[in-house]
Amino acid sequence: MKLITIPFSHFCEKARWGLDRAGLAYTEKGYAPVVHRLAVTARGSTTAPVLVDGRRTVRGSSAILEHCDAIGHAPAPLYPQDPATRREVEELVARFDERLGPTTRLWLYAWAVEDRERLMRFCSRGLAPGQRRRLRRVLPAVQRALRVAMQIGPHAQERSARGADEELAFVSQRLSDGRPYLAGDGFTAADLTFAALASPVLMPPGYGGGAVPPATPPPELADAVARWRDTPAGRHGTAMYRDRPVPA
Repeated sequence: MKLITIPFSHFCEKARWGLDRAGLAYTEKGYAPVVHRLAVTARGSTTAPVLVDGRRTVRGSSAILEHCDAIGHAPAPLYPQDPATRREVEELVARFDERLGPTTRLWLYAWAVEDRERLMRFCSRGLAPGQRRRLRRVLPAVQRALRVAMQIGPHAQERSARGADEELAFVSQRLSDGRPYLAGDGFTAADLTFAALASPVLMPPGYGGGAVPPATPPPELADAVARWRDTPAGRHGTAMYRDRPVPA
């Protein structure tokens, strides 16, 4: 199998984590943001991740998690068989995909695009040397395209920080009854999705399972990251990463 990614992308991390947990062998082909469109368009997608499994193409991180359940070797499914619990997991995954993922991505990109070297440093994480050189050549165009695509204006980071606050408060409230997982009695796609998509604001150790160099919170972001980590939701996300498997 081949996984087409933006290596440091949290949606791509979600798919990578699912494949690693399922014990499935794959080769990751990473592209810089914006540049990745050349690869995914040929596979009928507009965004990464895309999984190519023989003649089958699986588009999107949640579809890839379901594919992992169908063909993988994990001891328990990410989507439980109990219908009520499965619906609960699906609803949480959809919420995190629609709200948490975009707002945490915007928070980090709104900071990164203000400086080209900063953008280069973050966008090149996990890229092969040839892709890093290509990114360096097209970096000004990537910077402009990201500003337009994400509608990054003067107050984008402040707005997205408030959105992150809301989503982590939602998860903290859900955990307030002492439950160890977000749905059911075990680790599910809801926990995986939350931990992966919260990673831009938590920057947890173990991100990428070795595929991406770890990110140390930059000084100007460190206070915000520390505050988010020190919430019930933040502690849950980092705890999930302690058990994140690495590829064989």
